[in-house]
Amino acid sequence: MINFIVKNVESGKTTSLTQKNVGVPTLPEGSQWERNVLNSFAGGKATPTTYEGETTLYRIGGKNGGFWSLEPPPATEYQWRVDYAIKQEFCNDASTLYKMTIPEGSSLGALEGKVGPQGMGLYGGAHQAYIDYRAVPADWIEITPATWK
Repeated sequence: MINFIVKNVESGKTTSLTQKNVGVPTLPEGSQWERNVLNSFAGGKATPTTYEGETTLYRIGGKNGGFWSLEPPPATEYQWRVDYAIKQEFCNDASTLYKMTIPEGSSLGALEGKVGPQGMGLYGGAHQAYIDYRAVPADWIEITPATWK
């Protein structure tokens, strides 16, 4: 890992970001973990992909989770729950937004696809990416309160 300095032209503030290449998550074949992850995708299908530097991903809920999206969250919590098929029982209070920006020169492997439905009006269909969140440097992530209309 290499740290490099980024200077914000407007504020003059400098930030040191960790440069790293994070691989596509490996799911133990035939495991319950693999079934749970793949069943969250429409049709149980996810495509391995790699996101390059300057790509931004978003997550609502807790930081310690592997499901992120290239799409910013919709305006309302209701629409977020429908599009991302998030049941109330998942214990996600939807109060925190995590925004991850991959630094230039770094990459992040993921399994990506469309969110599968959960029933009861939770249709899914939004973009999701499953990543190895434990391998992502903390300085890639900005944490703010989620703001809903």
